[in-house]
Amino acid sequence: NGGYMGRGQVANSGVAGNAAVHFVMEAAEPNGPLHIARTYFFSNGGAGSRVLTYDFDGIETQQDNNMLQRGGRCAYARCLIMAYCAVMHVHKKLVRAFCQGQAADESSLAKLALSWIGDLQLDWLRNYDVAANLEVRLMSLDLQGNMATSQADSRHVKYLKVALRHICSLDQTPVDLGSVVFGETFLVPPGPGQEAVVVTEQIEAHCAWTVDAQEQDTECMTSLLNRLSFSSKNRHYSMGALVREDAIEGVRMLTGIPEMPVVPGQLWIFQRGLIFSSARLGSIALDFAKHLGSFGYFNTDNQARDGDKTAVLSFGLKSKLDRYGILEASLSIPPSSIVFSTGHADRRVLVRDVLPDWLKWFKSEEVDISPLDGIPAGFSDAEPLSEIEWGSEPLSVDIVSQPKIQSYLTTLQALDARLHRGKALETDSNVAAERPDRTQACRLIVVLGEPGCDKHKLVQGAMELAGLATRWKLVSYKNPRSPLDLSDADLAATILQALPDVSAEGGIGLIVSSGASAAAVVSAVVDNAKLQTHVYLERVVAIVNATSMLCPGNVAHEASVTAQCAAGLVSSIVLVNIEALGDQVEDIQKRLRSINPLATVIRAVAGRVSATRDLESFFQLTTDEGPWFQRDKVRIMRQQLFTESHLSLQSHSSDPWSTRRGLMVQAHIDMPRDVVFVRPNLVRAIRSLFVSPRETLGKYVEESRSRGTIAMELGHMSALVHMVQSERAEDVANSKLYMVKAKRGIVTFTKCDGEVAQSKPGVRVSGRNLDPVKLVSILFEGRKPISELQKDRVAVDVTKEERAKILEGEANYPLPEGVFFNGSKYVNWEGETLKQHPCMDEMIEDYLKQEREGMANSNSEISAARAVYQVQLDQCTASALKAVSHSF
Repeated sequence: NGGYMGRGQVANSGVAGNAAVHFVMEAAEPNGPLHIARTYFFSNGGAGSRVLTYDFDGIETQQDNNMLQRGGRCAYARCLIMAYCAVMHVHKKLVRAFCQGQAADESSLAKLALSWIGDLQLDWLRNYDVAANLEVRLMSLDLQGNMATSQADSRHVKYLKVALRHICSLDQTPVDLGSVVFGETFLVPPGPGQEAVVVTEQIEAHCAWTVDAQEQDTECMTSLLNRLSFSSKNRHYSMGALVREDAIEGVRMLTGIPEMPVVPGQLWIFQRGLIFSSARLGSIALDFAKHLGSFGYFNTDNQARDGDKTAVLSFGLKSKLDRYGILEASLSIPPSSIVFSTGHADRRVLVRDVLPDWLKWFKSEEVDISPLDGIPAGFSDAEPLSEIEWGSEPLSVDIVSQPKIQSYLTTLQALDARLHRGKALETDSNVAAERPDRTQACRLIVVLGEPGCDKHKLVQGAMELAGLATRWKLVSYKNPRSPLDLSDADLAATILQALPDVSAEGGIGLIVSSGASAAAVVSAVVDNAKLQTHVYLERVVAIVNATSMLCPGNVAHEASVTAQCAAGLVSSIVLVNIEALGDQVEDIQKRLRSINPLATVIRAVAGRVSATRDLESFFQLTTDEGPWFQRDKVRIMRQQLFTESHLSLQSHSSDPWSTRRGLMVQAHIDMPRDVVFVRPNLVRAIRSLFVSPRETLGKYVEESRSRGTIAMELGHMSALVHMVQSERAEDVANSKLYMVKAKRGIVTFTKCDGEVAQSKPGVRVSGRNLDPVKLVSILFEGRKPISELQKDRVAVDVTKEERAKILEGEANYPLPEGVFFNGSKYVNWEGETLKQHPCMDEMIEDYLKQEREGMANSNSEISAARAVYQVQLDQCTASALKAVSHSF
């Protein structure tokens, strides 16, 4: 149901081969807990009222053709829509009952649902066996999307789905119309009296489109509007002329129906009427003379009210007005008013150009007019929560500042604090008490970044420029098993081992090469009892690889960057490899500032931080200032964003993607010293190992299924290898040791000098589902290719060009008796012309004999080279198998 359905399928997949009336969609997040289920309709349930139009001769019709026939497929649609509204209504009550403890499992929820559907007493379902066709499913999911035990008080995400199967029509012989399904993902409130947080509620719950038969209404309306807008002299006999040539965009019709409270569309303004047109549902015409009984208005003064940019117009009806069928097929009785809400720009148009003439006509017709204090009771509007413009209207979005979500987060933080610490959040007094004595403890600056950013070289160069190299001790930490995990004990040991070498005026610079979050690193340092009396955390600096942020749509990496640059934890962000960004540097900086507004963003030029102000921000050279990490503004932000328990649990958290995508591991592979790579070949080999960030999810899943296992996914590679620049003979004999780094297909080379040039070659890789054999075999494609073994040839294999070259040596082969050469061809005494030299076969055989002698020597060299290559490959593969197996 969630797949794409072509027009041919929709046109004949309904009842009795007719067009489909609805479709059911159920979707799940691939590596997460989100699930939804929706039922959408290919019919609006019936067209709305429309005015009399012109005939083909240009004369206004005098017969009432407002009513379109609402039988057949439309009746089926209304039956399904009514059943779907019942399912949505019951689903909302079931969520509330589950959160309040009235039901704890699927069976008890199903009993409640059956009772509540019966209480609705829907006439559309009078011949329908609800008990036999009702389905209620409850799932509890962790953040990876794995099933868990469904308990109301657990922190797991809940997914509740309600469905009615095999809904029957009201025909004399009932027809099976199919199913309606509705499902939402929600979080159980942590405190009593609070509402559940429905995570998927922003996904449209109720939606429909017009079908071919119902598009007649839209065509008639369009014909009328085109004729009237063509000339101001054209007028409608009842509603008059158009006041504006164009429609007012961004108008919302407030329905008063909870299943579909707002219908967006456009408004055509007439002198004595209006036409509201929805792109999905069609048009509704409101003829004031025929339909209007009263009129109310709000915020229609020349100056808008403070904090309220919308205008509201309420039209009370005195006679029946046919609305969209999807609004009439509702559990609620349609209100006796039609209400419209407009945005800020459209409000001024109505106030200035439209409303004065309307009010004048209303008074002349003695229509009841009254101002309103706001939106009429029973109606609701989509609250504009953002200043982002969408057309002429603000885009309606959901944000964390909503009271319901804020209440949920606040209560959750308090529970976390009591659960893991036995107390509430930190107060100013106990924070001061827990701070280490700065006169006794050593300063600690943590530099955090993903592997492959040349962090050590950057920090060491910055320390030398700042004059700190002799006083500060620079140490590095990396987990040998996984680039995502931290070991509290190993990290503390690394810091404590450096303490004896630090001068009284200096400090320790700790470089953490890991994909772990800033919260995990901070927790590993601050919560370690051995470190609390010896060091105090001065600041945390994050290093971000600019080339990694060039990959669009990589949600996992965006989340990693956000976690490593967290506000309240990180003081400075250093952007490296900016040379690859070009004009995009400013955009990347804006993105980083939006992640952490308190942090200073530093540009590293050619891998170096050299500006004085950047060095001051990096090391806090002004000693009279307190530690950045303990400043009041920073501490307050940290308290708002993180609970103590959250930080404490970060260092012990595991990789959330391991069960779905494979465990992230790191392996070091030894490389034989005599292996020499060719730069262009090595680049191609390395790039083929990295999955393209633009690869579609469908292709990735298809390949994974075809292999039977999840594909290998490399995160980073660094290597020390002997390399030449090309396959030329003069280059092959002059190989040098290079540092090669690759991440997401971007490969960089650095020539090794000094002591590093004597280092042992090797490769360090990190990734998921590492395949040692495949990894090494593809990597070794970066060597100079070995020619294939040459095969013996026969006479028929000799080419025309080679035969011509063989004839150049004919002097060594005298012509036999009875054959002579007449200057152009060979002829015998009988006058017969020969096609080739009479000794050509002998000449070819001698040519092939010489070739075989040279080929034997060449094949011997090729076989020897292949044997060497195979030994190198076997040694490296054995090292890779051992390294990967030890990583688990």
